[in-house]
Amino acid sequence: MRGLFVGLATLDVIQLVSALPQPDEKIRARQVALAAGGPAANAAVAFAQRFPRVSTVSASSQPHSGSKPQSASQPHTAGPSQAVPGPHTAAHPQEAPGPHTCASLNRADEAILLTRLSADLVGNLIRADLEEHQVTVHAQSLPAGVSSTVATILVTESTGERAVISATDQRPVQPEPAEIGLDLHDLRNIDVIETDGYETDLTLAVLQAGRAHGIPTVLDGGSWKPYMEQLLPYIDVAIVSEAFVGTCAQLSPGPESSSQVRHTRASEASHALFAYLEQFGVQYAAITRGPRPILYHAAGKYGEVRPCQVAAVDTLGAGDFFHGAFTKSIAGKPLNETTFVAGLHHGAQIAAQSIQSFGTRTWLR
Repeated sequence: MRGLFVGLATLDVIQLVSALPQPDEKIRARQVALAAGGPAANAAVAFAQRFPRVSTVSASSQPHSGSKPQSASQPHTAGPSQAVPGPHTAAHPQEAPGPHTCASLNRADEAILLTRLSADLVGNLIRADLEEHQVTVHAQSLPAGVSSTVATILVTESTGERAVISATDQRPVQPEPAEIGLDLHDLRNIDVIETDGYETDLTLAVLQAGRAHGIPTVLDGGSWKPYMEQLLPYIDVAIVSEAFVGTCAQLSPGPESSSQVRHTRASEASHALFAYLEQFGVQYAAITRGPRPILYHAAGKYGEVRPCQVAAVDTLGAGDFFHGAFTKSIAGKPLNETTFVAGLHHGAQIAAQSIQSFGTRTWLR
């Protein structure tokens, strides 16, 4: 299978610390790692890997017969963006086990990343790490003197939680179409497209071409981006964070459904978001909620996926790897409730694997 990923690529400097430093305090990191980062870049890395040891019982699902999703009363699971420290536990005893055919994850796939990189040391380091992890990079150059984003991440050893510091680089708003550097008229060999919503101009061009070729498209909605509503009509699957839901709830003006989100109680926000996305034709959507169950909507049906608890060492990149594994799971398959929910299970399992070691590459070895 071949997956095309469009979006952000950064250089991540990751340091494991016992506690965050106070003003005027110097501390010593216990471990340091350097790797390419960014949602689309990390998702591409996951897509390109083989995962022969994925657990077949590490997640469970609960369909909802009602017209809207239900929230769990007690958070007890390790989600794709955050995990509850503690021992690995079995699925909730009252829930049926979810899909667990993992042949699609034990497969060498080709990942292609379309992004922007600076023509300097930072850009070279990003490219080198991605290529080392079997990602083919198509990079548009940033203007001279503009460097790719460098992010410094402090991971607290006792919790696995991370604090991120980054500087936004100066990106051109509307590059010429010829600068994309990829033949958008020949995507016949692409099986799935995934984007994080960054590099909106590149993303829009790819999504439009993908729709014309009938290629499934996946949105990693980690946060709301400018011009997001221009992208949504070309999205088949949207997997978003609670932060995305919160921003969406404040949108004004917007489609009529935006007011539904804006004036809905927090407990109903997920259902309102799914209705909002449906206005753009998005029939498959999910909300990741840290340690709580993933809520999903699949062509009129609602449910949740509850991954198992694991001990969190480092949660950085877990959401990115979730999306990469999800995209890998659905590549080459018809999009329906079964393949969608199976993809959520597989994404949750890979995310759980990724948080059990320090850094964003150690877990791949």
